[in-house]
Amino acid sequence: MGKCIIIAASDFDQKVLIKENDDFLIVADAGYNNFKKITNLDNKDINLLIGDFDSLNEIPFDVNIRKLNPIKDDTDVLDAIKYALDLGYKEFELYGCVGGRIEHSLANISALAFINSNGGHGKIINGNQVIELLGEEIIEFDEKSKGYISIFAFSEKAKISIYNMKYNLIEQEISNDFPLGIDNEFIEKNSKIEVHSGKVLIIYYL
Repeated sequence: MGKCIIIAASDFDQKVLIKENDDFLIVADAGYNNFKKITNLDNKDINLLIGDFDSLNEIPFDVNIRKLNPIKDDTDVLDAIKYALDLGYKEFELYGCVGGRIEHSLANISALAFINSNGGHGKIINGNQVIELLGEEIIEFDEKSKGYISIFAFSEKAKISIYNMKYNLIEQEISNDFPLGIDNEFIEKNSKIEVHSGKVLIIYYL
């Protein structure tokens, strides 16, 4: 089983999106306007178009549609995530999910926590910027990784270790009211972050 790709309405660089044959592609409402800009994909590549369609003027007739009630608790993106989780998908890539209205960006970042709490792993890809949420797990980077990486506690507190970066930590407790992990750097070594407890949000650049 491949990954689930979700496209939402905020601007993003369409060139960074790569869909493999076994990936499941969901377009959320006005994310369809972004999808139409992807030159190497067309409507047959959409597995599902989902939304209440309050922000999409043109609804295509040749794709599978999941119409949502506009009076709902879930955002279109979160509904898409729940749908894909029910199908068994565990890996998620979200595009068009940050930028624009900050409340929607925060909602989509919170959706990464929902994926994590339900046994999956998700990332928001915004050009060369990647946002990931980690639970009690390890993420590794090779020596080709460059630039900055920032690590924030997403739960009230988290205990982490950082290996082979400019600033290293061993089983250090961090909290969500003090941004200790801002602007760490890769140093051309194989490196990793281990989350011993809690949840952390990491932001880095490809």
